[in-house]
Amino acid sequence: VGIGRSKTFDKCPHYVHADISNKDDIQLIVKYIRDNHISLSSVIHMASCTDLNMPDKEMLSLNKRMTENVLTLTQLLSIPQIIFISSPSVYAMPEDRKNIKEEDVPVHQMSAYSQSKVESEKMILNSDISSAICLRPKAILGPYDRLIAPKFMKLAKMPIIALPRKGEVYINTTDSRDVVSAIQCALSSSVKRGVYNIAGDVIEIKTLIRHVLSIFNMGYRKIISIP
Repeated sequence: VGIGRSKTFDKCPHYVHADISNKDDIQLIVKYIRDNHISLSSVIHMASCTDLNMPDKEMLSLNKRMTENVLTLTQLLSIPQIIFISSPSVYAMPEDRKNIKEEDVPVHQMSAYSQSKVESEKMILNSDISSAICLRPKAILGPYDRLIAPKFMKLAKMPIIALPRKGEVYINTTDSRDVVSAIQCALSSSVKRGVYNIAGDVIEIKTLIRHVLSIFNMGYRKIISIP
């Protein structure tokens, strides 16, 4: 069963148009599933707000509320497993970090978004649901990407690209197919509680951008540094 704010989703045989941040919509989802006699073995919670223009307090509250509502849904339907798509943003610090392990989460988070992920993970792992697994994929790239690729394409239209430290900042990216494989592994896993990093090779942002420019034959762009 797919749940989302888009009015329709043709690729999903059972789809409910709903907003999981709205508690009333949770009852609509539960009714749909029960009325159609659908038995579910797992919930994959992927929803979160990433709007950088939203005030921190509102973002934190919204993302936590969505997780609370998903947990309520899971418990009302007695679903034995929840898989949460979290984020490596929980590791962010002013300096570069490498070889990060799952437990290397700083106490003080650098953004409301990462704080919401930390608190959502805690809610899920401390719930009474039989199996709770949190995955932390970084910068998911692949077909149908509506978040990262559009930003790169917007940058690519500029004659000069301004980036922090001239783009000499390291990042992990994750192929969307690897994320799907990780979810499939989690679905069949006997693990009851776990948090796992899902990431590809380390690459400089400027190298990644120039690679994207090359793929689309958009030519060379000068990259300058901003504070």
